[in-house]
Amino acid sequence: MVVALGVCLVGSTLTCLASLSAYERYRQAVESPADFRLYARDGGTLDRSLAADLASHPGLVDVTAFRTAEVVESTRSATVSDLDLTAVRSGVGLTARTGSLDRLGPAHVVVDADHAHRLGVRAGDRVTLTFEGRPVRLTVAATLPGAGPYGGDFFVPLVTSPVWERTPRPPRSPPTPRKTARRGGYAHSGPSPTR
Repeated sequence: MVVALGVCLVGSTLTCLASLSAYERYRQAVESPADFRLYARDGGTLDRSLAADLASHPGLVDVTAFRTAEVVESTRSATVSDLDLTAVRSGVGLTARTGSLDRLGPAHVVVDADHAHRLGVRAGDRVTLTFEGRPVRLTVAATLPGAGPYGGDFFVPLVTSPVWERTPRPPRSPPTPRKTARRGGYAHSGPSPTR
């Protein structure tokens, strides 16, 4: 009986360690899905042709351009991004805790777990973000089970959003299949769409 209890204890411990290891791999893959990021100096923007130039480089895979902006939700600042969540090649699929990542359309947003919990929102709820002093009301399309890629808090669609009205999106280069790299380099189109 003591031996059986010991075997159960060891088996349970190994199962818990394997689960924690799998969770940690998922978390790292989602939060840092690329080998590197590029930023413009002094809050500027990167040249629009840079993503296409990098995508044509044979050593890079899945080059993706996206923008970020600082917004205010409630009384705290947060990062909103137009990163295409389906373009994140992290080795693990992004999943939604509530809603669907496929429903990200105009005036919709995907919210990371921390902000969804703090705001008490689920898919279908409305959130108001303040961008450049004006409120932007968005419908929650989905909430993530953890942090968003690249530390993003809110993710808006690639189509024109009220948050991006003044800044055109850089052209998106088509994905080029490569055999070698398992994760790609991502080009960031700038720290903020405002100058």
